[in-house]
Amino acid sequence: MREEQGSAKVELVLGSGVYFMSRGLVEEIDSISHIFMGGAESTDKQNRVENVSWWDLEQPTHKEFELFFKNLEEQKPDTVVAHELPLRIEIRRTRRNQSYTPQMLENALKLSDYQPRYWMAGHHHILEKWKIKKTKYFCCGLHGDFWLRDDIHGGWTKSEK
Repeated sequence: MREEQGSAKVELVLGSGVYFMSRGLVEEIDSISHIFMGGAESTDKQNRVENVSWWDLEQPTHKEFELFFKNLEEQKPDTVVAHELPLRIEIRRTRRNQSYTPQMLENALKLSDYQPRYWMAGHHHILEKWKIKKTKYFCCGLHGDFWLRDDIHGGWTKSEK
C-alpha cells in the first residue's frame, strides 16, 4: 500500500503512526525533518545462505545512495535515521572499512557541504553516542536499549530498563 505522508511516499503503513519509509526519502515528524536510509551488509553473512537467511538487497543500491545524497543536499534534513553509521564513527568490526554501506555514507558526508544535526543508527547494537563536527551520532543497544531526547533539559539520556 502506497500513500502520501507530507512530501514523502510511504511504502507501507504498519500501524497507527508507524510507517515503512523508502531509502533516501525525507519526512517531517513533529516539525523535525528526517531522512531515512535503512540497510547494511550482514556482519555474519559468511555463516548464512544467500536468499534464505541473507539477501543482497539488505544493502542500499547505488541508486538509493544517489537519492539519499540528493535529498541530503537539497532538503537538508535535521536528522538521519539509518541502519548503519558512516566510517568516521570508529567501530571495531572486521572488514567494516571494506563494507559498501558505511563507505557510501561516509562519501555522502565528505561530498556534502551540509552536516545533519543528528544521526540515529542501530546496526552495531552498542548503546553509544559520538559528536563529530556539528553532528551527534547515536547507536541503539542490543536488548532494546535506546536514546531518549530530553526536551526539558536539552540533551539525550539512555533508556532505563
